[in-house]
Amino acid sequence: MSTTVLVRLAVRGVDEVDTDDAVSGVLGELALLPAEDVSRPTGGDAPEGTRSGELVAVGGVLLTLAGNPEVVTTVLSGLWGWLDRRGRGRIEVTIGGDQLVLDSSTPAERAQIIGAYVDRVLRR
Repeated sequence: MSTTVLVRLAVRGVDEVDTDDAVSGVLGELALLPAEDVSRPTGGDAPEGTRSGELVAVGGVLLTLAGNPEVVTTVLSGLWGWLDRRGRGRIEVTIGGDQLVLDSSTPAERAQIIGAYVDRVLRR
């Protein structure tokens, strides 16, 4: 039995329209990945670990993943691939208060960064 990990994902675009398009693209990408639940916050209180209004400013997605390293690694790698295809921007992922910023890097650097992050947040 695995634990559930809540991931706060912030997508930064160049303006409000670009951010909204980026979040829509991430939602489409997540539909192809092993996320158990994906939602887009709409008003109300900001999720735990965020500041009020922060998700509106950068676009937000909350996802629930099985808390095993393989699933989290697959989702993070998929998101980084989407970011590459988009050609710009960055994604911030927060699991349990520990943040990872996805932006440009080589495939080898990505594997190392994702591996270290997954080890840090799931294998404590």
